[in-house]
Amino acid sequence: MKKELALILLVAVITRFAWLDARPMDFDESVHAWIALKSVLECQNYVYSPAYHGPFQYFMLATVFKAIGDSDFSARIPVAIFSILGILAAFSLRRWIGYAAYIFTFFLLFSPSILYYSRYARNDLIVLSSFLLAFYFYLKYREDGKIVNACLTSTFLAVIFTSKENWIEYIPMFVLFIPAYGYYSQGKSYFKFNKKNLVAFALSTTIFAAFSSFMYSSAFVCLFGGEKGILDALLNTEWIKHYFDVSLSYWLSSSLPFGGQKPHFHPIWYYPVILLKYEFLAVGMALVSLPYLRKKMKSLSFIEAFSIFWLSSAFLFLPCDGLQNAMARCSHGRSSSSFRLNLCWKRAF
Repeated sequence: MKKELALILLVAVITRFAWLDARPMDFDESVHAWIALKSVLECQNYVYSPAYHGPFQYFMLATVFKAIGDSDFSARIPVAIFSILGILAAFSLRRWIGYAAYIFTFFLLFSPSILYYSRYARNDLIVLSSFLLAFYFYLKYREDGKIVNACLTSTFLAVIFTSKENWIEYIPMFVLFIPAYGYYSQGKSYFKFNKKNLVAFALSTTIFAAFSSFMYSSAFVCLFGGEKGILDALLNTEWIKHYFDVSLSYWLSSSLPFGGQKPHFHPIWYYPVILLKYEFLAVGMALVSLPYLRKKMKSLSFIEAFSIFWLSSAFLFLPCDGLQNAMARCSHGRSSSSFRLNLCWKRAF
C-alpha cells in the first residue's frame, strides 16, 4: 500500500511539476498572476470582482510570489499542488470503493483535460480537488464520527465557495444529497435528533462562514501590509452586500438567453462532443457498468448513490439549460443555428 502510494505520488509530482513553465502563459493565467502580484502583494488594494472569480486563488498566488518570487513556474504551483491533493484523495477512497480507486486515480493522473488544467494557473483544479477532499473527509466523518473531519469537510467546501462561482453547483448538490440518502437508507429515523451531528454542523457552519468572510472581505490582504487591520476587515460585512449586488447579478445577467452573444454560451451539443473527444475511455467504462447498476439500484452504498446522483445531475443540467435557451431564442424568432448553452458556472467543469 505504501509503495503504491509512493509511486502514485511520484507520478503525480512529475506530471504536474516537470517543465511546468514550458508553455507560455495564456490570457487567463496572466490576468490572475497580475492581480495577485499587483492588487494583493504590492498595492494591497484587492477587491473581489466576479469577472475574475473568487479571491482564494489570488491569495494563494500572492503567498507563493512572496515566498519564492513571481514567475510562470511559481504562478502554477498552487494549482499543481491542489491537483496532487485531489489525486491523493481519490486514491484514499480505496477503503470504501476497493480497487476501483485505482481506476479513478488513473483517470485523474492521465486525463488530458485534468492534466492540462493541473498545469494551468486557474481555479478549475482547485475547485475539483477541494470537492474530492471535502467528499473524502465527509466519508471519514460518517465512518468515525470525529468532528474534526466534519470541520475539514466544510473548510474545503469554503475553498470552493471562495474560488469560483460554480460553487452554486458543487455545494448545493453535495449538501442536499446527504439528507436525501439518509432518508433513502434509513427512512424517517434518519431525521431523529442527534446531538453530535448538531454540534458538528454548528462548528462546520461557523468555519465555513469565517473562512469565506476572511477571503471575501480581503482580510488576507492585511497580512501583506494593508491599511486595515485583519479584525476590522473580517468584521466588515460589506462584502456580503457586494457579493449579492455585484457577483450574482453579474453571473445571472451573463446567463440570460437574450441580448446578443454571450462569451459563456455554447451549442447544446458542445459538452458531449468534448467529453467523447477527451474522455472516451471513462465514458465507455460508465456505459459498460450500466447492467451492474441496474442490479444494485435497491441497495446502493452512499458513495455509489452519490456518484450516480452527481453524474446524472451534471448531464441533466446542461441539456436542460441548453433547451431552455433554445426555446427562448425560438420564441423570439431567432435561427436555430444560434442556440447557445448557458454555461456561466460550467466553464471548465
